[in-house]
Amino acid sequence: DHSLPAACREGSGAVTRALGAAPGRVELADGVPLSRCVQRAVDPDDVVFVGGTFVSVAVGLAERARADIESPAALQLGYLLGAAHRGGDRTLVSSELLRRLDQEAAGIAERSHAYERGLRAGRAAG
Repeated sequence: DHSLPAACREGSGAVTRALGAAPGRVELADGVPLSRCVQRAVDPDDVVFVGGTFVSVAVGLAERARADIESPAALQLGYLLGAAHRGGDRTLVSSELLRRLDQEAAGIAERSHAYERGLRAGRAAG
């Protein structure tokens, strides 16, 4: 089954709560990793929903991370982007979402060790 898992439709609150476990195992309901949401979002409605959810979460995390670049928010932002790239680097559908998420990390990615730690963890297991 290559459809979008139901856990990916739970919205930004579910993603934010799951990211609280970063850099450890971050999973949505039913053990769904964030990368699977990006990987399986191929239907236009799914792309819009997952993209909107991930960007919304990234905007909030980036705002807090800019205030403290070594904060848990910076680590969680890195994890979110790492997981998104893990799931979307091989799909053309995800390229705009990844570009938009990367924009949110501008100015943080270059200066934050917490962000880099989260990014590595998200790419490895997200």
